[in-house]
Amino acid sequence: MFDRRPRVIDVERKPVKCPVCKSRVVDIIYGTGDMTEVEFFLKYRREGMMGGDNIPRRPPIWECVCGCKRFRKVNPDGTDAPVKVKMMKNLRKAPAELINWKTSLVEAAVINQEYDTIHHYKVDIETELGEKE
Repeated sequence: MFDRRPRVIDVERKPVKCPVCKSRVVDIIYGTGDMTEVEFFLKYRREGMMGGDNIPRRPPIWECVCGCKRFRKVNPDGTDAPVKVKMMKNLRKAPAELINWKTSLVEAAVINQEYDTIHHYKVDIETELGEKE
């Protein structure tokens, strides 16, 4: 009933998938305040988990998307590896063409040929440099 395994796992490199839940592993972004993952995704067009404002002494730098495990980078001998944590103030927005939202409802509508239930949105994007897409 209770998971007795540690929540933070020491690894030598970023895992592709979580060994427990098999979901993908993303960066933990520190310095985010009360921002949620959805707000972060909409603003920066990136995937990441929010680490808050307080950076621990031995910070984990990756987390699986379901949040069950975090990963801390260590050297092969088990000592802490020097890491550079991702900070919100140092992030740049990803290109707008990377935005592609799709849900299982769209796939079901295509399979059932219910095309009128699929919503399409036209988005005009203007960057802080005045570029338009």
